[in-house]
Amino acid sequence: MPDPRLQAIAQILQQDPAAYRGYGWMWWAVKDLLRQHFSQEELSGLGECSNPTLLRVAERQYPQVGQRINAAIDHYTYRAQRAQLYSSDDHLPDGAPVRVLDPDFQFANL
Repeated sequence: MPDPRLQAIAQILQQDPAAYRGYGWMWWAVKDLLRQHFSQEELSGLGECSNPTLLRVAERQYPQVGQRINAAIDHYTYRAQRAQLYSSDDHLPDGAPVRVLDPDFQFANL
């Protein structure tokens, strides 16, 4: 059974696939964890698109799965408070700009 926090994230994405952008640069870590616990039939948009570089950054920054989930939720909350949930633009922890676009979720449920 998936972590309840991942189940909550999956529910948000089922209702609003574009909400993936709210996780910003952490999205690729979130998607990787979702793929480990859900099938594409269960959650439309869990295709093969990935960003191995940003996934490695998240795994180095937050080595434990629970840390990554919490960090992703915190980042989502941070972006929500700044009305940036649907922005593709974000910044890595070192301040470097990054753009997060996932074609698997861009067109999910269309």
